Amino acid sequence: MAVSLLATAPAWAVDWQFNPYVSEQLSVSNTSGQGGGSGSDNGDGLAARTTVGTNTRATGRRLKLTADAALAMVNRTDGRTVDLEQNLHGLSTLELVPNRFLVDANLSSTRELVSTTSPVSGAGAGTDNNNRTSVTSVSISPYWQQRYGRWAQSLARYRHTEVIGSGGDSNDSRNDSVELQLVAGHKLQPWRPALTGEWTNIDERGSAGSTPNDLTRYSLAFSNQLGLSRRYSLTGSIGYDNVDAPTQTRDLSGISWSIGAIGRPGPRSSFDLSFGQRYGEWAVNGTASYALTSHLSMRLSAKQSLGTGLQDFVNDSNLVTVDPITGELVTPGGTPVGFLDRGIDNQISVSQSVETSLIGDYGRNRITVSSYVERRNFDVGNEDLVRVRGVVTRRLSPDLSATLASFYRYTKPTIEATSHTVNARFDLNYRLGRRTTVFAGYSYTTRRSSDTTLEYDEHVASVGGRISF
Repeated sequence: MAVSLLATAPAWAVDWQFNPYVSEQLSVSNTSGQGGGSGSDNGDGLAARTTVGTNTRATGRRLKLTADAALAMVNRTDGRTVDLEQNLHGLSTLELVPNRFLVDANLSSTRELVSTTSPVSGAGAGTDNNNRTSVTSVSISPYWQQRYGRWAQSLARYRHTEVIGSGGDSNDSRNDSVELQLVAGHKLQPWRPALTGEWTNIDERGSAGSTPNDLTRYSLAFSNQLGLSRRYSLTGSIGYDNVDAPTQTRDLSGISWSIGAIGRPGPRSSFDLSFGQRYGEWAVNGTASYALTSHLSMRLSAKQSLGTGLQDFVNDSNLVTVDPITGELVTPGGTPVGFLDRGIDNQISVSQSVETSLIGDYGRNRITVSSYVERRNFDVGNEDLVRVRGVVTRRLSPDLSATLASFYRYTKPTIEATSHTVNARFDLNYRLGRRTTVFAGYSYTTRRSSDTTLEYDEHVASVGGRISF
């Protein structure tokens, strides 16, 4: 049962919706192979997971908030202590001065893979229990936007971010940034020039004997947009980045440029894509979407970023949006938050990623195919990550549904061996009533590698139930 509250002050009226729930899951896992560890190292045996969570939504003239929070207590029979695992994602926008002064805030706290090459589990219990670390990030960004009639508009934004990693697996990190932008208005159509200046300072506090990856960047860019018609525009930019990174032997400073296009060919499709060069690497940025039919749609997102392992999580968190159809938190490419599972690298990197999703909703059947491809270029060497996931859900009856899911994960690190991980999972969900659901599932995960010590096979069977309030 969703709990809904309505604040009645006229300007600050907010409709609050709370959807609390409790779930209990009992699972048994068995892992073979050196890559998954053994015994208590991988959590083999019986595990009871109790989860308490809530999905919160707030909608008003001045405030929009979306937050999904869950805290799980995992008790294993292998002699280990009880584990607490958190999963929190939240984003909000508060309008303090109408159409002028706003504040964005993001909060996330999750358990992330220690590295890209860490073993993963397809069932949330098993080989990856000892290969994850808690990462918490808080970001607040006040900004002022101003219009000057039809001549121009400006933006002044400040962002402060704190990232905290647990134990000795990662550095803590602080990021301060300022963005100033001036964009021409409709008076200069079909041209729309813009001038953007940015300052970013990343201050890391090293742990586990690592060297802090401090970084300071000053950027200035001039961009322009030429409207060819009501549906299409050409874009271009040129700028300069001054990057000071003491741990880097490569020169990240230099001229940046891009060319691209913006278009809306029809009511069901749009794109905003650019290609160029920045930080000495080729760069592709932008988004595209296309509704192939009334039931099938696809999305694409590409971006280049400069940062450290922990700051990459902040960048991802700041780009999270709310799916207008499902109301779920999703990435720019349309995949659920948590799908990427990128792993932490305590190095400065220039990364290029491309993410796609294909979603089909046919009433009783729902199909999702997602992919993520990323290359991280470090001071020495690079790292590749590819992940593809497919999910098919069919409603067998008004109360019974079945889900078949699978993912493929490819990692090619700088030094360690290349690995291929494949997972297949089957779940049944039965609704006992409006608020109660029971479920059962089986998951199989296997990893093969050029280094046989990284290989493993994992079997997990689970049953459980969930009650919503």
